[in-house]
Amino acid sequence: MGSAFAPYCEPLLPIITEHMTYSHSKAIRKYALKTFKNILIALGEPNNITLFQQAFPTYLAQIT
Repeated sequence: MGSAFAPYCEPLLPIITEHMTYSHSKAIRKYALKTFKNILIALGEPNNITLFQQAFPTYLAQIT
């Protein structure tokens, strides 16, 4: 959907962030990461870098 998805990114981010660390289902974590990737694409270059830097420590803590 690209940039057409951008208006929905902000309300969706807390839900996706919560599901990226969901410990009971690998599938939910996988689809949350796929959705997060699409959010980064929809937001575009200057905003997606900041968002990724904010979310990366959460994801890194999950995999270690």
